[in-house]
Amino acid sequence: MSKLWEEAIQKWYTDSHTSHLDYLNLAETTKPTRKELAHNISVIYDRTCLSSRRIKKLESSVKILSSLFSESKPLTQSDVQKLVLEISKQPKLIEEEALRLSQDLNQKLQRVEILLSKIKR
Repeated sequence: MSKLWEEAIQKWYTDSHTSHLDYLNLAETTKPTRKELAHNISVIYDRTCLSSRRIKKLESSVKILSSLFSESKPLTQSDVQKLVLEISKQPKLIEEEALRLSQDLNQKLQRVEILLSKIKR
């Protein structure tokens, strides 16, 4: 509904006689009336509101585009090198973890054997 309303307002601004705002120039008028001043303020306010809506839409579009750009940008050489180093470290980490687990198991097995020997006595 608001989109239709904004489109109707935009059409009114472009098609009506108010799209040419020369008549709002009160600089040559010696003493403008309050009605003319109020009308000028009203037109300026309407134009400001319309432009602020457009600016908000543009800002949101820029945010979306910048996030899409940052997601799809190619990797730099340093990024690729970091990824290669990280991937090459993973097997080493897995091997170290396996060694640590086997050492823990050996220690526990030794404790169990000691307990068994005490029980047999």
